[in-house]
Amino acid sequence: MSFWDLFEEMEQEMTRMRKRYDRLFSSLGEGFRQPLSDVRETGDKIIVDLELPGVDKKDIEINVTEDELEVKCESKAKKEEKRKDYYRLERGYSGFYRRFTLPVKVKPDQAKADYKDGLLKISVPKLEVKKPVKKKVKVAVK
Repeated sequence: MSFWDLFEEMEQEMTRMRKRYDRLFSSLGEGFRQPLSDVRETGDKIIVDLELPGVDKKDIEINVTEDELEVKCESKAKKEEKRKDYYRLERGYSGFYRRFTLPVKVKPDQAKADYKDGLLKISVPKLEVKKPVKKKVKVAVK
């Protein structure tokens, strides 16, 4: 096997892996869209803003761990119309899903969320990380 054949084989394997990855994650996320979002870090907390237009507050699910935030919304609609010699049934489904790896560890039990006019604002306090103690050591010369 020549040197160039090795690179060609690696490229073909990477293409196969990418296709498998795309198939797997497209099937998991069917019907879900990623909401527009902003993540910002202040001195003492992480704030995440997500745009969730047309979502009812009761359909929002938020999960927080020390280093991740997950938001999932599912909304199903059904419209039925019955008349003499006429029947119509329409169904609709929409959903949003987003998962963030947070830039610092947070306190998940103190997370707060507000939802107004299609904007979800989540605020999570940072976990206080103790700063390492520095100690200056003098080197003794013998």
